[in-house]
Amino acid sequence: MAGSTPRLSVFDTFKTKKDEPTGEALRQRSIIITLATQDNPTQTTRTAISQKIAT
Repeated sequence: MAGSTPRLSVFDTFKTKKDEPTGEALRQRSIIITLATQDNPTQTTRTAISQKIAT
C-alpha cells in the first residue's frame, strides 16, 4: 500500500469492488436516507425500512 492514497468512508466495510459501493454500503445509505426523509414515525420502524429497501 506504499504510495497509495488511503480512502476513508463510513460505508466501506468490506470493499471488494474498486469504484462501486458494496451491498452493505448501499443498504446503510438507504436506511439513513429513509430515516432522514420520513416524517411519519411508523415509516421509520425496522419493518417499514426493510419493506422500502426491498422495493
